[in-house]
Amino acid sequence: MQPGSFLKRHGRGILAYLLGVVFIALVVAAAHGLPLVPQTFHRWDSGHYLSLAERGPILEKCSGASAVLACGNAGWMFTYPALVRIVSWTGVPLPWAGWMISLIASLFLALRLSTILSQIAGIPERRRWILMALAVVFPGISYRWSIFPLSLFSLGILETWNAVHREQYRRAILWGFFSGSVYSSGIFITLPMLLFLGISRWSQNRSLIDRGSIESLWFPAGSAVAGLSGVCVYYGYVTGNFLAFFHVQGRYGHGVNAPWSSWWNFLKRGDATSAQSLLCFAMLLMSGVSLYLRRSTAPAILRGLWLQSCLLWVQVLMVGANVSLYRNEAALLPLVACLVFVPDFLLVGLVLLCGWNSVVMWGHFLG
Repeated sequence: MQPGSFLKRHGRGILAYLLGVVFIALVVAAAHGLPLVPQTFHRWDSGHYLSLAERGPILEKCSGASAVLACGNAGWMFTYPALVRIVSWTGVPLPWAGWMISLIASLFLALRLSTILSQIAGIPERRRWILMALAVVFPGISYRWSIFPLSLFSLGILETWNAVHREQYRRAILWGFFSGSVYSSGIFITLPMLLFLGISRWSQNRSLIDRGSIESLWFPAGSAVAGLSGVCVYYGYVTGNFLAFFHVQGRYGHGVNAPWSSWWNFLKRGDATSAQSLLCFAMLLMSGVSLYLRRSTAPAILRGLWLQSCLLWVQVLMVGANVSLYRNEAALLPLVACLVFVPDFLLVGLVLLCGWNSVVMWGHFLG
């Protein structure tokens, strides 16, 4: 491929990624942080992932009177730490390796998103640029650029649906397995694909999936569950307890809750995280309405990504208040493609609001 053709094909994605780097650097510097060192991006569960990279999965008794076997790092998925460990074999320190993987995943995420937008016909070029600007400031940017697997997870979701859309089912199976092993929410790739399968059989209208065999969706859907199961089996082999992942996660009081109740309790905080959640809800609503109005021409990949985003968002609300909704909202970045039929003036407003919210959120995290 000639350099000119490469830039013509991927220039928009590369520019969006570089703008993201500049945006992050300016926001972190404004919050009196150091923008170009991994220590700034070592937050939240970063320690657990780096511990997995260094020591492997650990299940141990908790300190205190109960002393239950539910502590250690086995409650976090292993693929991202495994990649960190592999990179560290070159002599790169673990924090730098984790941060570099997130940066590289963010680059490929921008490139794939730009490619998908380029393949959607009938929209003005300026809208593609506006949507890439929205991707730069999309909620949860602090997680996607940190020592955290959410940029890898978002990439996995986007690549899985893109492979299904292009009839590359073996590739979709691999990406589905990858997504399920990177982040436990990856199993929610399964439901939207199976819904597509069921609806298509019920209506006998194969246009719900643009091309290919409807039955082929069973395999990419199941591969995400296989990814999570593979990690649990590996943890069981190392720790001697095949429920190690669930024992550690169970300490956080996850359960089944009414999503509207969880969301209302979350909104009552009235802070930047609540504002981010409202922005995500608005984007889910706007994209859903616009896709419905263009249902006869909208590519199936957009409908799949929209349903995927809805399930990821509602899943956190159903699990309950102990899960950080604003963290999982970082995985909704593929939703940007679903906003392709929304009018430009609304998209510009979203860019400004999301940019403001990202600045406030970084101040909140670094403060």
